[in-house]
Amino acid sequence: MFLTSIKTSAEIADLSGAVCTSGNLVVFTGYNGWVGKLDTATGKVTLLESVAGRGPAQMAMGPNGLIWFASYAANQVVRLDPESLRQEAFAMPSGVEGPKGIVVDSGGRVWVSAFRSGRIARLDPRRRAWDAWRLGSGSRPHAVALDSGGTVLVTDIGRDRLLRFDPATGSAASMAPLSERGQARAMTRLGDQIWITETAADRVLLIDLAAQPSH
Repeated sequence: MFLTSIKTSAEIADLSGAVCTSGNLVVFTGYNGWVGKLDTATGKVTLLESVAGRGPAQMAMGPNGLIWFASYAANQVVRLDPESLRQEAFAMPSGVEGPKGIVVDSGGRVWVSAFRSGRIARLDPRRRAWDAWRLGSGSRPHAVALDSGGTVLVTDIGRDRLLRFDPATGSAASMAPLSERGQARAMTRLGDQIWITETAADRVLLIDLAAQPSH
């Protein structure tokens, strides 16, 4: 194993998200109110203040190569050009608060978990239009991902379960239980495998979607 470490800046000690591009860039956020990029070929680090201020966190890349991140404190999501670090903020709709997880589908639509409101929201950037759906009483959605068919998956740390959301019906079905109060805050997909990290439970959970019942 080869491990290297590159220091960014003392001002951005609270790093919170990162995405790798196809052009030798690692683009990252710092919760203290920063965005930045590391050119892995040269080691050069570039930093800019976040247009959303304090709170940038989870990140996702869209099919056009642009990057999105959720800003919990500002109640916004932000579109970010990885080369120029130019940013454009989109405020969450009224009554939909606390963006945490974020993922972009093949059509460029942005899916966001609204932690404080117990909802899943979808932004169409071309129309600057939002849709939002309630996930049920006591829901606290956090991480989001897409399965290979584009279905939205959500970790609900309020009810300790993994949800599969169907926008056609506006309903969310339970896929699998999570640890009680396990705080499943991160999720990623690798092929038909979903990997979930549970912070409080100190556990990594693997769900094989190929072995799940058809739906």
